[in-house]
Amino acid sequence: MSIDNTNLEEMVEKTLESTGVLSKMRAELRANVFHVLEKGSSFQNKLYTDKIKDFVSNNNGTLLLSLVKDLFEYLELKFTTSVFDSETGAAHHINTKIKMIF
Repeated sequence: MSIDNTNLEEMVEKTLESTGVLSKMRAELRANVFHVLEKGSSFQNKLYTDKIKDFVSNNNGTLLLSLVKDLFEYLELKFTTSVFDSETGAAHHINTKIKMIF
């Protein structure tokens, strides 16, 4: 009986992986973990690396990150965008296409 359960689990896992459901769930989980961590003020300063802080300290770096974020949004990569925002602090210093137009 446990062999049948193992086969069933493997079959379900392979099906979920091949249809993209499993990778979408992983991405959503990552995005939510970063979202929770971002809310913690003690962790927030550690979240943004010195490289990111240096990178966005000039207009070219900010523009480049804005273009990457716009690409993610255009491709409708919601979870990727969420993780990107959390890891780069995009909500604080990156202008998206809409913000730049207005």
